[in-house]
Order: sequence, then C-alpha cells, then structure tokens
Amino acid sequence: MRKIYTIICAVLICQVSFGQINPEHILTSKNTKEYVSNVKIPKSVAPFWSEDFASGVPTTWTNSPAAPWAYRGPSTSPNQTVGSEGAWSGNGSPIQSLSAGNGFMIFDSDYYDNGGIQAQSGNGTGMYPSNGSNAPNGHTGLLTTGSIDCSLYPAASLIINSYYRQFAGVARVAFSIDGGITFTDTIEVHPEIGVNQSTNPDHQVLIHLPTHLGGQSDLRIQFIYDGSVEYSGYFGYYFWMIDDIELIETPANLL
Repeated sequence: MRKIYTIICAVLICQVSFGQINPEHILTSKNTKEYVSNVKIPKSVAPFWSEDFASGVPTTWTNSPAAPWAYRGPSTSPNQTVGSEGAWSGNGSPIQSLSAGNGFMIFDSDYYDNGGIQAQSGNGTGMYPSNGSNAPNGHTGLLTTGSIDCSLYPAASLIINSYYRQFAGVARVAFSIDGGITFTDTIEVHPEIGVNQSTNPDHQVLIHLPTHLGGQSDLRIQFIYDGSVEYSGYFGYYFWMIDDIELIETPANLL
C-alpha cells in the first residue's frame, strides 16, 4: 500500500449526503493556501470552543454508522497508546497531541478494509471494507459536531491536531449553518500529502473558515474521511487521527 505528507486545502461548494462527495465541486489546489496553513498559533490566543475527547465522543455529536470513527481512550480496547491496526499502516503509533493521554479519534481505513491481514487475501475482508465485492466504491467516515455558537466571532479559524497517512483516501472538513441539513465549503485538510507519505504524529493544522461562516450562531463541523477516492485500483487507506480541536478568533496578523 502507500503514504502521504503535509498541508494546504481546497474549497468546494457541495452537499454531503449519504457520505458522498461530489468531485465536480472541488476547487483546484491553487485556492488552498487561502484557508490552510502551518503557522504557529500564538500562545496568547485562547479558543472560544474546544474538544479534547476526554470523555469520548460528545453526546451532541453524530458518527456515521456504516463506517464510524473510533474513540481511543484509557478504557477502550485498544486504548490511546495504539494508533492504526491496519496491515499496511506502518508502526501503529498514536497521535502525539497534548491531550492524547485522555483519548483521541481515529478513522482506521486500513484496518477497516483488511482487519490487519497483511496479504492480498485480506483486502475487503474487514468489518467496514473499502475494496472488493463487499465495497466496490470504498467507504466514508463522517464525524459531526453539535451546534457551535460563533456569533461573537466574525473571523474564526479551526485548529486540529491531525496525524494522517494516505494512500487513496482524502481527509476533509465541511461546514453547516442550517442545522446540519447541508454541509458546504468542504476543505481538503492535507492536499500536499503524497501517496505513501504522512504528517508527523504531532502535526497541527490551522484552517481559516470562509468569511460567511464567521458570526454564525449554529455552526457545525464535519470531519470526513473520504475512502471513495480510488488510486491504482484501490480505495481508501491508511488512517486519520484527530485530537485537541479548537476554534479561535482569527488573529489580525493571520487575516
């Protein structure tokens, strides 16, 4: 299988329904630097909303049932010391976020497809396959926040601790301002990551929200692992781990 490494993004006006992404609405990578960057976050900037998954998935969030994101925590099996369990994903190390000790979220596309079997015979035999006759079009994981009040913040940015390794699947975030009915402004989180490359385990992403999302009283964020993307005859693979998610008022020097 293979890998992928670093950051920028793509904006698309699309409706995410039934876990599908419409590729016709994805803008080209030339637009991505407007939204995603690697700049250091000033220590003095305090988040107005945050989630570190200390208690698992919040009850106000929704998780796709067909291929759900998994919580790794002190009381889960495997626990927060284990990353991907996939046959091809690498060394299985977890994300190295500041609060990784109390838990994080993972979409383990590799393991979902092969169940940890490192052979061609394992492809498509996992619990939520992305390849083979059981899943001819891949799999998609959707993790969606509850309502977030951004009414006091006309310019906001999203910070994610993001450990990502790619073969064919794509990591995206999308946003809703209509109560979760539609999700638009979909942004690719790691468009510069190439096949068989990955971020560092302690990688942090800063995403500037499109201007019309600022000041909204009901913002919802959807984390999308899109394993319906095909490369070299395969769908999905490897993984995406997230933790210590924050929304901050965008500092003036970053506008």
